[in-house]
Amino acid sequence: MNYPHLDISVDRLNAIEGALEVARKVKSDWSDEDLTTKTFTDGITNVLVGVRLTANPDLSEMLLVRIHGNNTELIIDRKRELRTIHALQTAGCCPPLHCTFNNGICYGFAPGLPVDLRSVRDPNVVPLVVKAMAKFHSVNASDSEAKREPMLFTTMESWMKLVPTAFQDDAKQKGYLHLCKKLNIEQELSMLKGRLLQLHVPIVFCHNDLLLGNVIHDSNRDCVSFIDFEYGGFNFRSFDIANHFCEYPGTENVDYKYYPGKEFQLQWIRLYLEETARLQGSAAVPSAEEVERVYVEVNQFALASHMFWGIWAVIQAAYSEIDFDYMGYAHDRLDEYLRRRDEFLALAL
Repeated sequence: MNYPHLDISVDRLNAIEGALEVARKVKSDWSDEDLTTKTFTDGITNVLVGVRLTANPDLSEMLLVRIHGNNTELIIDRKRELRTIHALQTAGCCPPLHCTFNNGICYGFAPGLPVDLRSVRDPNVVPLVVKAMAKFHSVNASDSEAKREPMLFTTMESWMKLVPTAFQDDAKQKGYLHLCKKLNIEQELSMLKGRLLQLHVPIVFCHNDLLLGNVIHDSNRDCVSFIDFEYGGFNFRSFDIANHFCEYPGTENVDYKYYPGKEFQLQWIRLYLEETARLQGSAAVPSAEEVERVYVEVNQFALASHMFWGIWAVIQAAYSEIDFDYMGYAHDRLDEYLRRRDEFLALAL
């Protein structure tokens, strides 16, 4: 797993110029006058620039240059990310990684378009998303460095050590104090950990960040693929599903009325269990009880998703230089945690 490394640091404020420099190193026969660039704006952590030959309309030949957000190494294990990409490439689940550079990576383009609130519920697209997730969860990424242990609670507990006691920005400080009045994050995390560990959910290789922008639908090939594996690793199966459902309401102008209802979830989960069985060489049909059990697990792990990204957003509010209301997003996630906590924990297996 030795990828070429370029001793280049790309200035986020001059991302296009830096992306062109990286692209020229990867494709030595490319020259600037022959290239077209595209800046992708969906992310709220990194800067992503696509580079391709202007004369070549085949987007599968595009290079993607991702410049990491400042201080993101505090919350993202970049070595683990490379191990994840290597495992996924081996399994045919992601485009090739061409190189790393001092503050980013360059990799291949996944053809298609990100799903949106409408298409992610499309009856023709749902089975494709299910198949992609079941395949992802079947990846055997075990090696000497990737232990089959869930990363969820160890990650959140390590993140809690990064939460500042005070913010220099007055508005952020006010928002944080207001958040602390609503809930004690450490106490809630301890309680939630105790409850969720009692479920004994299977541990599988998870994406852990399946927001809609990371789910790519290729209508030409009639398939779905996933992108961006910064948080990938072994985790609770039901967390990955729950986290995906929790992204239906979006990241900006979050509206939790779009969180999928029980009927949709049951159908989705049934398809997932059928596909998982198929990948294991079985034609077993999941029972209604099994589907209901996973439904309960998923919705209880939805609380962990809100906690995970709520803590993440508080840290980003302290360290990120990207123009995004991270503290407001922390409130969105943790308010929803509080709103659904008692309801979801009361669900019976």
